[in-house]
Amino acid sequence: MSLFVKKPLYQTNYLFSTLPNDIIQMIEEKEYDSAAESLITQKIPFNAALRMISNCPKVLISYLYKQSSMFIASPVSQQIIWHLYLQTALFNLDSNETKRVITFLNEHKHGLDRDLVLKWVLQSGEMNLIQAACLAFNDYTTLVQYLMSNGQNSLILQYILNIPDIKQRSAFLRVLPVQTMQLTEFLSTAEKPPIEAIFDTFVQLSLKVSSYEVQILRENIGINIQTFYENGMFTEPAHFHVYLIYLIHMNKTANIRAFFDTPEFSLIDKDFIVKYLTRHNMNSLAAELYAHVEGRHSLAVEYALRESEIFAINLLQSPLLKNSNDIYSLWIQLLKACSENEEKETGNPKKYAWADLVSAANNSGHLTLDDIFPLVPADMPMDSLNTIIADAVQRSSDEIKSCEELRKKIEERATIQRDILNKPDLKPLEINPIEATCFLCGQIVCDSQFEAFPCWHVVHTTCYLSSVDTQNMEHLTDSCPACGTASLVILDKPFVNPEDKAEAAKWYVPE
Repeated sequence: MSLFVKKPLYQTNYLFSTLPNDIIQMIEEKEYDSAAESLITQKIPFNAALRMISNCPKVLISYLYKQSSMFIASPVSQQIIWHLYLQTALFNLDSNETKRVITFLNEHKHGLDRDLVLKWVLQSGEMNLIQAACLAFNDYTTLVQYLMSNGQNSLILQYILNIPDIKQRSAFLRVLPVQTMQLTEFLSTAEKPPIEAIFDTFVQLSLKVSSYEVQILRENIGINIQTFYENGMFTEPAHFHVYLIYLIHMNKTANIRAFFDTPEFSLIDKDFIVKYLTRHNMNSLAAELYAHVEGRHSLAVEYALRESEIFAINLLQSPLLKNSNDIYSLWIQLLKACSENEEKETGNPKKYAWADLVSAANNSGHLTLDDIFPLVPADMPMDSLNTIIADAVQRSSDEIKSCEELRKKIEERATIQRDILNKPDLKPLEINPIEATCFLCGQIVCDSQFEAFPCWHVVHTTCYLSSVDTQNMEHLTDSCPACGTASLVILDKPFVNPEDKAEAAKWYVPE
């Protein structure tokens, strides 16, 4: 026997209202929906009805649900009833009521207090309802956090890959600080890469102190990132950012250099990647990255010099830059930067290998000693410059000798061309007027004026003019009417236009 008195399912009266006998009978016979309907049709006051059936959740839930679907003039009163229904239903759930609550949430979500309802839903512990509520309110952060805490990795994948990127990122950033190991498992086993999530994961990891847990996370995610890249699953700039950040974290310099030569290199934000490279003291890679970008070569020299002046020299001598249009200015920039850096340093100034710098600049063929000497430190020993000066003088001498030999060849060629012009090998065009016949009339041409062509065709002038609708002889003197071969008048004209002739005059060698 219980020590506590069992409360009745209903009160027969409250204040001036009495619960009708037919409704009492319906409650006792468990016809809860009918009882709720009768409370409404018999117009029992709302507060009194709530009081009298408060101990009977089944009737109360049905009554509030029916009231919520009725039109109420006051929007505030309407919202109060909606929330009363949800609160009562969520704390007295069964399978049928869960379906009705999900439908109700989707229909009335714009008039509900999102945070309050989600709090009640989470307290209910009903997974399907929690998922439906989070999706109804577009609260992917709460959904993912709940699923992560319950180990529902497959469900996370299902939802995370079909929500907007900004929501996806928000969800994973919320989860990351407290669910690192579960996130590791999820990201390392996902069949399709949640790119934005991995991206933000690495952004967070780049700011965290290295630890065993963080290292395991990087390695597990890295396995999938490499696979995704090799299988061609990365297509967007953010994907390649993730891949490069992974390579930077893992110090895979060879893979990074290989990426610079791929078509996908054009898709990335170069400055963004350089920030990560410099954070990991990879100035040489930052320099090589900018060397691949037209118009950013000066930054390549700047980052190369952070590594060393020898690396900067090698970069300028590499195929990436040695034939670039701005190579002259890049050598000047390197020498000037080294000179200025030495002047700025105080106490223990940095010393550069000026002998190597000057020698490399001189041997590049793009700078002369006149370009180099103004940038050399005043205290540089002359002994270091003797060999360089001697090499420059020798190279200049060789160039002068080569130019002299070229001049002689040009003069010889000019002489040959002059002889060809002055002594043309002309072949006469011999026509026998007694035997030659007009190709139009077939008669011999000796009896009147005619025109002959290099193709040996002959035509009477009168025959030609009678066969055309013009009396202009220019067309006849241009080319043969029979076969189109250029006439002697055309052949006697120069084969260069005035512009070509002016250009040729620049190369004229006087006798």
